[in-house]
Amino acid sequence: MDYKDQESHNTSNSQTAEYVDHAPDQPVPVQVPRRRSFNLLLSLAVTAIVFILISSGIYYFTRRNSGPTIPPTHPKTATMTVTPTTGTFMNEQPLFDDDFINNSNNWDTHAGAGYGASINNGTLTMRETNHRVFQEPVPAAVPDDFAVTTTLAMTQGDQNDSAGLQVRSNQDNSQGYIIEIYGNNTFDIVRMSPDPNDNTEIQLIPLTGQEPVSSLNPPGQPNTLAVIMKGPTMVVLVNNVVVKTLSDASFSSGSLSLYLENGETSRAAVATFSNIAIYPAPANLPH
Repeated sequence: MDYKDQESHNTSNSQTAEYVDHAPDQPVPVQVPRRRSFNLLLSLAVTAIVFILISSGIYYFTRRNSGPTIPPTHPKTATMTVTPTTGTFMNEQPLFDDDFINNSNNWDTHAGAGYGASINNGTLTMRETNHRVFQEPVPAAVPDDFAVTTTLAMTQGDQNDSAGLQVRSNQDNSQGYIIEIYGNNTFDIVRMSPDPNDNTEIQLIPLTGQEPVSSLNPPGQPNTLAVIMKGPTMVVLVNNVVVKTLSDASFSSGSLSLYLENGETSRAAVATFSNIAIYPAPANLPH
């Protein structure tokens, strides 16, 4: 099943130099030499010797101080990509990370009728206008147990539009867990799977209600969402605060996607993601 064809859901209904003038008015006295019969030749010789000494001094000084120009050296500054963390449990090197400076990781940035994804200026932007679900698969292998963190913002949408993550998905994104933040500063967790009575339909089971979260920033501002999957346990953090811990054994492995849904009551849903990082699951779960 093409994930672009999934219908949207509304879980609330479906269970940035001094100059010194010494004597300006005094005439300078003229000093007259006592020996007017001073030997001209001796004078010239002395003058020449003085000239040579002075010239030699200038030459030495100049040579000493005019070697090749060497540009100043500066210590190299180490570059570091800062990936947002969610407390002290993200203390390992990420298995995968991206800050969307470019598309070196080969994200799927094609656009279709009313939906698409693009990468520009350190942001991945997703847009959906068809009142459907749009999933952007993360181009990385994900272990069964892992932690993922991303910073996202809903820049357009209403209370029925949402953005977040879909974890432990199957190949066609018809199953997995959806962790989403809505345009009205609520969030929920939904289990998605094919309907056992009709494989062409999707069954959505709310694992939480659509709940307000005090750690969420105002609508339109970025929020850091982190999800830890360890066995059947899921821990969700919003802006470094644990907001939900639950257990569900329906899916034990799968892929990871960025998630956007355009509900039935707005003309478009737009979300921006400024980074994503995947880590091994921590030994100790935050609480």
